[in-house]
Amino acid sequence: MQVLARGSLGGRMALRFLPAAILAPWLIGGLRLLGERSGLYGTELGVALFASSNIIIFALLIWWNARWLNRAEDDRIQVAEVLRRANAELEQRVQVRTAELEESAKALQAREEQFRAVAETAAEAIISADTSGRITYFNPAAESMFGRTAAEALGMPITVLMPERFRALHNGGWSRYLETGEPHVVGRTVELTGLRSDNSEFPLELSLAHWRTTVGTFFTAIIRDISERKQSEDQVRQINVQLAAANTELESFSYSISHDLRAPLRSIAGFSEALLVDYREKLDGKGQDYLQRVRAAAHRMGGAHRRSAQSLAAQPASHS
Repeated sequence: MQVLARGSLGGRMALRFLPAAILAPWLIGGLRLLGERSGLYGTELGVALFASSNIIIFALLIWWNARWLNRAEDDRIQVAEVLRRANAELEQRVQVRTAELEESAKALQAREEQFRAVAETAAEAIISADTSGRITYFNPAAESMFGRTAAEALGMPITVLMPERFRALHNGGWSRYLETGEPHVVGRTVELTGLRSDNSEFPLELSLAHWRTTVGTFFTAIIRDISERKQSEDQVRQINVQLAAANTELESFSYSISHDLRAPLRSIAGFSEALLVDYREKLDGKGQDYLQRVRAAAHRMGGAHRRSAQSLAAQPASHS
């Protein structure tokens, strides 16, 4: 019964063959007896007809089953060929895909090695973190800048690199990113305050980027210590304040000088003009020329002082 119950080729053939094998002898035997009793033929002829009929019927059944088996075999061969081709195509695709993955892995490894080669020698600190805010990369420049080794920093929260007063604000922004997926600082350069391992603070400039992989999203920051730049800016501001004060003093001094020189210059111009008018006939050409030069020089000096005073009064001090 297990053979018949299975869906194998033998079970299917048995189900086709068994009914005929059981019913055919009964039917032929019944017809033989019916013919003998009707007087159509005798016992010997009945036996011969019974045997011949069984041979013919079973020969037909064997031929029919052989034909069915041949068709089943042809179908099996076709299915096997289709499976072979599909398997060959699948193997080819697997080989191509494997080669592509190997090339991608090699390219990724090359890019990672290139990144590490650049990052390990970069003057700026380069720090990476995952979406949980844990440090995943810490280059040598970051070690020098923050006073921590990479072994110490890896796995630590990124907030250890900032003063306590800024951590709540950072955590709030991080939570908003996890909820909305929109990092507001990515792609921008901002000025922040860093915290060294000895708790000393310093100004820094940070540029942030993010990148996605199959294992999650990561953030990479390029950080520059701008302490010297801030000191230079403070010095420039102090110098500008000093220059503004000096400019104010110079303006006052210029006004004073201009006022002090105005009366003598008017006197020189007036006396030289009076000499030209009253003593023109007594002066020769050279004397008149000298007086004209004195008078012109006095007028030029007065005009220069006026322009200088106006220029100083109109020019504001720069506080940039």
